[in-house]
Amino acid sequence: QAELDVKEKALFGEASYAFSDQWTLTLGARWFNTDIRRYSLDEGIVADGTTTVGDNDETGVNPKVLLDYYLSEDVHFYGSATKGYRNGGVSSFIPEFCGEDVAAPSAPYDSDSLWSYELGAKSTLAEGSTYLNGALFRIDWDDIQQARRYACGFSQIINAGKARSTGFELELITIPTEGLTLDFGVGYADAKIRSDNPGIIPQDGDRLLQVPEWTGSASANYD
Repeated sequence: QAELDVKEKALFGEASYAFSDQWTLTLGARWFNTDIRRYSLDEGIVADGTTTVGDNDETGVNPKVLLDYYLSEDVHFYGSATKGYRNGGVSSFIPEFCGEDVAAPSAPYDSDSLWSYELGAKSTLAEGSTYLNGALFRIDWDDIQQARRYACGFSQIINAGKARSTGFELELITIPTEGLTLDFGVGYADAKIRSDNPGIIPQDGDRLLQVPEWTGSASANYD
C-alpha cells in the first residue's frame, strides 16, 4: 500500500535587451516550490507493518543568462548559462534487520541540480541551402540522487557526489536539390563522476550510466 502526493508551483519570466543590432542579452529566472508527501505500508517477514511517512518541501530559483551576437544575417553566435533541478523526495526506511548502525526511519532527500554552460554558433550557407550548427558544452551536476545500498539488501536514496559532462555537438543540414533534405549530426560527451562516497557504487572517474561517449545521426527526406 503506497501513496505519493506531489504539488509544484512555479513562476517564470525573462527579458531581453538589444545593445545594438549585433548584441542581445537575455536574463531569466524560474521560481519553484515543491511539496512531496509519501506514505507506504510495508509488510513481510523483515518489515512487517512498517510505514514510510515523510514530507519534503523545497523552494528555489533557477536563473538563466543568454548572450547573442549576430555577425551577419547568416551567422549567429551565442553563449548561455542555465540552472536546472530534479525534484527530491522521501526515501524508504532501513529496518533493524540491517543492524543498529544503519537502521533508520524514512527521511527526505533534496533535489539535485545542475549548471549547464554552452557556447555555440548557427549559420546559413550556400544561399540558404545549407545550415551548419555547432556547440561546446559543460554540465556540472551536484547533490546527485543516488542509492546507498546495504549488505542486508535494503537501500536508501541520498544526495551524494558530483558529476561533470563536457563535449560538443555538430549538425549539418543541406538541400542539394529541390525536395531533398539531408541531415547529419555527431556528438561527443565525456561524462564522469567527480567524487567518492561510501556505500555508493559509482566512484570518482566512473562514466555516467546511460550517457554514450559518441552519438551520431543521419537522415534523408524527400518531398
